[in-house]
Amino acid sequence: MPKIPQPSLGDSPAQGGTPAPPGWTVAAVAKKLGVAPGTLRTWDRRYGLGPSTHAAGSHRRYNVDDFARLVIMRKLALEGVAPQDAARAALAAQVDGSSVKDLEEELKSLSTSAPVGMAPGADPARSAHESPGASIFHLPTAPNRGLVTAQSVIEAVLAGKQQHTADLLTIQSSADPLDWWLDIVQPAVTQLSERTVLARPGEAPELLLLSESMAALGRFVEALDAEASRRGVAAGHPSRNRNLVLVFVAPSCVVSLAAHVFAATLLARGVTARVVTGPASAHRAAEIVAMVRPRSAVVLTESDQPDAGLVRALNEGNPELPIFVGVKGAGVPADMPLAPTIQRIRSFTGMVHEVLAVTSQ
Repeated sequence: MPKIPQPSLGDSPAQGGTPAPPGWTVAAVAKKLGVAPGTLRTWDRRYGLGPSTHAAGSHRRYNVDDFARLVIMRKLALEGVAPQDAARAALAAQVDGSSVKDLEEELKSLSTSAPVGMAPGADPARSAHESPGASIFHLPTAPNRGLVTAQSVIEAVLAGKQQHTADLLTIQSSADPLDWWLDIVQPAVTQLSERTVLARPGEAPELLLLSESMAALGRFVEALDAEASRRGVAAGHPSRNRNLVLVFVAPSCVVSLAAHVFAATLLARGVTARVVTGPASAHRAAEIVAMVRPRSAVVLTESDQPDAGLVRALNEGNPELPIFVGVKGAGVPADMPLAPTIQRIRSFTGMVHEVLAVTSQ
């Protein structure tokens, strides 16, 4: 199908009858897709789904092919596909010759209760690939594992399929552990915790999810270390520990998956992080900080209230150390110390950004 002219998606022509630059603005495309302009900027920055048209003296603009890829991204995201997988499918899809009319019809179908051509109860991650006529696009399947959702992970875990669970949870080298956590693993953990399961002796779905998630993180970090070694920077090189971040968990928490995800997210961004495991009393935590001299410390907890005693010990022994405390509940313990170097943060993503801001100084 030949390419067609790019009509306006809500932009007004320039004053004096001069045609507007070819393509569409962020605001116009965001309105059509039903997302915030900030979402489009995030997709551009994180996944490369940005505008490709640029006219002299004007901002970059989206053309028809750009818009088509964003429609795919929006469609798959609404079907529960993880953003990194949806973006990969959008970038790999054949969109040449897509018409604006067809794209707008595709967008209209997203407002229905289920994707076009998909029966109630069907797997949305599979429908885009297996339902004839379900979409104007022919979307490729991600290598070896398809498009992963929290639901597909839960189904594999409940079926006791260890290898399939491992395959689904694999973090691709180009992926972001933060997206993997927020879009797949954390929802799966939450949903699984709300289910009542009749398990046979020796079966524990929540432990399978935990162990395979930890294994996936381990493989991802090994790949990061291997890549750094190829660049001549070994895992133990002093340059990798200049901005070391220590991640503490509550003494009552045996294993904190969130803490390991947080550390891996920092590692993926070039910041060395270590999770303090084993007995970590307030006194022992202060000793560890004095020994390794981290750039900052993070205190995470699986409960609604952080460990005020641990935070106090870290602050008293190292009053200049930036300490970031994850706060899940509505309130903060009355005995939580107040200091300019202690920040209480309720968002996992916000915690990542705050720590990165400190380590980049």
